[in-house]
Amino acid sequence: MRVLECVERGLHPLKTSLCVMSRAENANGSILMSSPIFKHVFGKSNVSRSYDLPFDIYSRKFHYYNAKKQGLPTDRDFVDFIEYWAKVTFSVPPRMDFYIKKNIQIQHIFHNYASVDDILPYSIDEGFIDFTSSLNYFIPG
Repeated sequence: MRVLECVERGLHPLKTSLCVMSRAENANGSILMSSPIFKHVFGKSNVSRSYDLPFDIYSRKFHYYNAKKQGLPTDRDFVDFIEYWAKVTFSVPPRMDFYIKKNIQIQHIFHNYASVDDILPYSIDEGFIDFTSSLNYFIPG
């Protein structure tokens, strides 16, 4: 759903630092989803906490205590790097109703290309489609 959050804002999903965070105003906010750039820059995966970030969620300033606790460098270049990315990072709240509506729209598109039995949803934003039985329609023999 991070892709939807980027696209809805007119942002490129692979070039934008974005995280979907529950209760972002709270130091215990859960990072539910994040873009590849966010993961790369901050070294965080999904399902981590805002208090584990190397920057303060409010001020977007480098958080020396967290950095030292995580064994991160604290030299000026690294601090500047983190603060730059912290300032351009989008931290957005989850919008489950929106995600569900978009998921239903996407599922309807899938039904144009595969049978219901061949569509295997894994989660709200992941799934598999077995196109084996549909290949004859799209690839000439």
